[in-house]
Amino acid sequence: MADLDALIGERIRMLRQRHNVSQTELGKELGITFQQIQKYERGVNHVSAARLQAIAEIFGVPVTFFFEEGPSIAKTVQAAAREGKKKTRGLTELETECEALVRAFVKIERRSARAKVLALVRSLAAATVE
Repeated sequence: MADLDALIGERIRMLRQRHNVSQTELGKELGITFQQIQKYERGVNHVSAARLQAIAEIFGVPVTFFFEEGPSIAKTVQAAAREGKKKTRGLTELETECEALVRAFVKIERRSARAKVLALVRSLAAATVE
């Protein structure tokens, strides 16, 4: 259950950042504190079905968005960071770059543009392996 709470929290954070909404603003919209939003986003607290529905409506996504399969952003960044060597303020250089890339990527609204960015990154990764 904790993994599901973390996945849902991650998706809430992604939507909130994509829409440039602060934790305080989202909390006010839902009638809760920003601290509660933080707990949701970290997967510390469960999000009730009613609250999840409200969040989905705020961001204009179906509730199923929070349960879609696929690698979680946090796990992907953490896995990539394990490969990094240099430390910068407690984060690896690679982790910092991955986080920046993910934050920028989720802000791209057009699916076709995201597909092109993904294709570019994959081709660059394949070129470095050869």
